Amino acid sequence: MTQPATGSVRPFRIDVPDATLADLDRRLAASRVLDFPLAAPDLGLDHGILARLLEHWRDRFDWRAVEQRLNRFDQVLVEVDGMDVHAVHVRGEGPNPLPLLISHGWPSSFAEILPAVDLMTRPSEFGGNAEDAFDVVIASLPGYPFSAPPIDLADSGAERMARRFRGLMTALGYERYGASGGDIAARVAAWIGAQEPSAVVGLHLSCNAISSPAPTADKADPEAVAWLARESGWWDEGGGYEHIQRTRPRTLAVALNDSPLGAAAWIVEKWSAWADGAADPIARFGADQLLTHVMLHWCAGTLGTSVLTYTAARERRGMRPPAGAVPVPVGFYLSEPEPHGIPPRSFAERQYGVARWSVLPRGGHFLPTEEPELYVDDLREFFRPLRRQT
Repeated sequence: MTQPATGSVRPFRIDVPDATLADLDRRLAASRVLDFPLAAPDLGLDHGILARLLEHWRDRFDWRAVEQRLNRFDQVLVEVDGMDVHAVHVRGEGPNPLPLLISHGWPSSFAEILPAVDLMTRPSEFGGNAEDAFDVVIASLPGYPFSAPPIDLADSGAERMARRFRGLMTALGYERYGASGGDIAARVAAWIGAQEPSAVVGLHLSCNAISSPAPTADKADPEAVAWLARESGWWDEGGGYEHIQRTRPRTLAVALNDSPLGAAAWIVEKWSAWADGAADPIARFGADQLLTHVMLHWCAGTLGTSVLTYTAARERRGMRPPAGAVPVPVGFYLSEPEPHGIPPRSFAERQYGVARWSVLPRGGHFLPTEEPELYVDDLREFFRPLRRQT
């Protein structure tokens, strides 16, 4: 496979123009929360939560302070195959930290991983061993803050995203590395393992890297039948967002890019529904944490382009590598509160060489933010025996 064409590594700092923030203030001042007549929790984000979020956003949220905290982490832009890829790059302690590529999914951003960075890069300061340190590269998906928007639809597909992330790691000087990620990032990492296995020490992935067989394929396996029924029910009840983003992204983008409150509702609903114990997401994460993701997308202008990851997969081909295409060790981290639950291990073993199968006691879709200690502990355990291969 040809190697991605890469340009120079350029330092990057977040510096949102004052005019963008002034325009946002005007829009927030004119925002109104819809007093929806029905209170059933399965109809979307509760308007009371949204009203509290809007009040905090208008009256107390300090973007410049958040921006300063984000800029504490070194960031870069690297041109790969004609598109800029944004990444946070933090070197680990000790003589030989393992390079680790991590990314995120939707509706998230690189900020989801930041609560775990210090644990990964400086373990000795948190009761761990320096030998477990990582050089961390948090790559932003194309079309997400602050990576370039896609040139064509294939740029939003996992297979081509993997190629760009390979170019990013090469430009940063890493010949061998591990990769980790959930949601879309799990599929991207799996493709990296398929495209360039000689560069990949191992993959640490969520269940989103696992393909489901056809509904009739495992009808003799009660565990498989039960999980496939749960999966089908989940999509029937909670999959409306996916269908819209897959089929009408341009129409949706108009609403998300015009209304900051609408964008917040679209994003925060998923932080509520997909995280463990987040029926009240403000109590679970804090308004600043939630608004950081909304603000990153709003200020970078990526509310429309981020959903194209769903449009690119609308034919459901190429989302994940085919069985047998990833010849590197794979460790899975799973939890029951994750929207898709815990699939049968046999599904994963059809596709991958499963070296670790960790069922975690807590955490959902946004694990590095929800439970950074659990996430990093599992990461260390998986990669510890693989480090000698670098």
